[in-house]
Amino acid sequence: MKALKKRNFLALKSGERPLVKSAYRSIIASVIARYKFASDFAKGKTVLDIGCGSGIGLGFLAESADVVVGTDYSEETVEYARKNNDNSNLSFEVMDCKDLKFDDGEFDLVTSFNLIEHIHEQETFIQEVKRVLKPNGIFICSTPNTTVFNPGGQYYHFHVHEFTLSELKTLLGKYFNEVKIFGQLYNSAEARILFHPLNKHLYRLKELSGPLKRFFPLMRVIIVYLFSREKPSDITENNCPVISEKPEAAPTLVGVVRNT
Repeated sequence: MKALKKRNFLALKSGERPLVKSAYRSIIASVIARYKFASDFAKGKTVLDIGCGSGIGLGFLAESADVVVGTDYSEETVEYARKNNDNSNLSFEVMDCKDLKFDDGEFDLVTSFNLIEHIHEQETFIQEVKRVLKPNGIFICSTPNTTVFNPGGQYYHFHVHEFTLSELKTLLGKYFNEVKIFGQLYNSAEARILFHPLNKHLYRLKELSGPLKRFFPLMRVIIVYLFSREKPSDITENNCPVISEKPEAAPTLVGVVRNT
């Protein structure tokens, strides 16, 4: 239990559950872009977001939908999300994504961004999503494209299994007849540094205790400035578009399926 709590803490403070003050603006921008993309499907709908993390971006769903429920297995994360999101039609629940405490066919739209690569029972998760979706409901999910995100084949330590485009399409197609895979781009100099193989070693400084941890934000600013002269404030969700062309070349895959 102590190890799990530590893992939750590290995930909340890292890009795995990004906070608004994340050191990498590209991560925040990419999350917001995914939620804005999903909000186009949410108008007047009852929406479930699985693996909501700190709640970044859920406000866009809440502005469009009638009801939005965010779930995460981490009590710490849900507590943070509740304190930092005040939309009247938005609520948060602590819940296991493989055992959702909702009725069959309860939601018009289910979203889950960059969660599936973290769990072992991935098919059980997809089965639960299908169960809580209404007939003709929409499921939107995202996950790193391991072909681009991790070409070396060694997963980031928070990830259980990363997907190629064909793997994701096969898994979703096993349970849904209508499957469309999009790609999300990261068009900023910071993002190019973020996805550089050496960045994984730099990023581990965030998980250290003591003085070294304090150097991470400063090192990030120095490196990005030296290589790009790019300010974090210049990076927005417009740098992270979700597109239909050549998703296999994008760092992140976005699946959109209909429960027919």
